[in-house]
Amino acid sequence: MENYGKIVAMIQRRLPGAEIYMMAYYPVNEVDKLPDAEWAKGMFATRTNENIRMANEAVEKLAGETGCHYIDVNDGLTDGNGRLKKEYTIEGIHMYANGYRVVLENLRKYL
Repeated sequence: MENYGKIVAMIQRRLPGAEIYMMAYYPVNEVDKLPDAEWAKGMFATRTNENIRMANEAVEKLAGETGCHYIDVNDGLTDGNGRLKKEYTIEGIHMYANGYRVVLENLRKYL
């Protein structure tokens, strides 16, 4: 968050009239992931929905403290357990186009 704050401060200094929108991190699905492979080990070591929730709270707080807008575009992306829906994810982290379609629909009110 310290680096995030520095970036926001730099933008505000250089572009004082700019409106800054800070977007929430997307949820993950650590259950419906690719089979264990050497390259995939550790993918979910820190990328958990609990950590993402805490990060999103910190981003929202930073947005409020710096006069920026916070956008949570995650509405409709999660299943009943709060995980990224299986049909939206390639391997639990990255999304297919149908997931980004949901994000786009959630962003439309800000465009």
